[in-house]
Amino acid sequence: REKQTNLQALFTASAADVERTTERLDEWAVAELQKKQQDDTSPSLHRLHAAYGLTYLGRPQGPQLLRCLADVPPEEMANLQSAFKSCSHEDSVISELVLVAGESGDNALKAASVLVALGKVDLLQKLKVNDGDPSRRTYFVHNYYKWHGNADLLRDGLPAAKDDDLRAALCLALGFVDHQRVPDDLMKEMKSLYVQSPAGTVHSAARSTLMRWGEELPPLTDEVASSEGRDWYVNSLGLVMAAVPMDADGKSQFIWTDKPENDGQPHTVTLTRRFFISTTELTVSQMLSVPSRQPAFGIVDPTQANLPAPEVGFYEAIEFCNWLSQQEQRSLCYEKVGQTWSCDFDRDGYRLPTEAEWKYACRSGARTKYCFGDDASLLPMYAWTIENAGGRRHAVASLFPNAWGLFDMHGNMLEWCWDPYDRLPARDVTDPIGGRLSELGRATCGGYWGIDGRFAITDDRGPRAASQPDAYIGLRIVRTMSSRR
Repeated sequence: REKQTNLQALFTASAADVERTTERLDEWAVAELQKKQQDDTSPSLHRLHAAYGLTYLGRPQGPQLLRCLADVPPEEMANLQSAFKSCSHEDSVISELVLVAGESGDNALKAASVLVALGKVDLLQKLKVNDGDPSRRTYFVHNYYKWHGNADLLRDGLPAAKDDDLRAALCLALGFVDHQRVPDDLMKEMKSLYVQSPAGTVHSAARSTLMRWGEELPPLTDEVASSEGRDWYVNSLGLVMAAVPMDADGKSQFIWTDKPENDGQPHTVTLTRRFFISTTELTVSQMLSVPSRQPAFGIVDPTQANLPAPEVGFYEAIEFCNWLSQQEQRSLCYEKVGQTWSCDFDRDGYRLPTEAEWKYACRSGARTKYCFGDDASLLPMYAWTIENAGGRRHAVASLFPNAWGLFDMHGNMLEWCWDPYDRLPARDVTDPIGGRLSELGRATCGGYWGIDGRFAITDDRGPRAASQPDAYIGLRIVRTMSSRR
């Protein structure tokens, strides 16, 4: 009778009590547990607890655990992860988990959560934006927290990720986990990734998550700023510059569709210059480093220092780029002859992005309306627009970055590009830099705090008068990549 009572207690136990009740079982229970697990008429939780009991007694049943996946509620994920640990050597079980994780919906998240707990993050290749569709990655980032299970297991899952894209996605997903449940070791690992990760995508993801957790960012020392072996660096203003991913041959292509009033047709654009881009817009405090801007800003409230710098005119932007290049003893990209400015893109100084470079960086591999997919309801998580900004600009990097670690690309401030605004050529192009000097002005990209989110899509573009600064136009800079940081 006592054994039957113990068995029944396991089946009806709360998620928190499953482990304790299994400790009362012995070999007598194996046959009963197997019978319960194979009985499809039994409640799904009873079958899950039976599988857990068999695991405890050294009889792991991987295929049966897979059958339980669909019915597992969030509070049982820790038990499911624990049970699967005993099956981690079974290739067929792992392969099935990978297949399920590559699908969509909550079952995919549950399978992914188990793989993370098993330290097999790098098997989640379907979460990468390889096919131009970021929707699986986005769904994982925004919903993984519901199914993360045992938070202590995350300490092993994050360091086990060797693929930078997947590690960045996991870092962002962990930002939704309750700060109070984050183990100290995991917090330490996240801060270490922010400072030491060689991948700019991971650095930005760690930054985003630490800010969501309300943690103060560790300082980026001079040693970090100048260290080699990474694809990002910190410049003299404290601005993080990240290398934009390109193909192995140094070239990359993307599809750019012009606005309907121009031609509305897709064009294949090829880029051949590797370049760094600032992960954030230039802030007020960084612009204060420029002597000519100090009177314009005056004494800045410390709470305003991390806001994007407003009212940056086009010519002021290129003069700033030259000033910063001089400060770092780099060759100047811009030269003025008479009243005309020209740009040498092969020099290693700072400059504005071309419109094509900006579009490519914003997309971060996606072919969708936004860098995260086509679901406009998620835009407030990535951009400050009229829907969420409250009629003002906000601190840079306070929302999610795109898949390449760039913040605020869809909204906070409009951003200058070098190109004169013009319709796209009616053909495929390589390294386009705009057409004739347009009476409409220079091209700007991105959304801003006062725009409708429907117009903050990647392909949206518009002209602004080069001589007229606006409160909603800011600045993001790039550098053509050379051997010197």
